[in-house]
Amino acid sequence: MPKLRQNKYELANSIFRAAVNGNRELYGYRRKADLCPIFGVKEETVSKHLSNPANIKTADLRHIIEALKFSDEQILGMFGRGPMFNQGEDKR
Repeated sequence: MPKLRQNKYELANSIFRAAVNGNRELYGYRRKADLCPIFGVKEETVSKHLSNPANIKTADLRHIIEALKFSDEQILGMFGRGPMFNQGEDKR
């Protein structure tokens, strides 16, 4: 039976990947290899970062947020905060 809902961390990782993929195209980074100069690493390392965002170093995260011009909502979503995480919750 398929999972119906992602947990908080899976959702945060999905938001990160969606933000990278959407903004990458928007700001002219057509391929993953185009992100290598931002991280200062090889293409396979960029792929590892995108597949498991929880292991990205803070400095690398800052570089990619700046280069891809993430919105405040995207940044909050990557850390499990923001509108996507408040849906259906009781505010007590």
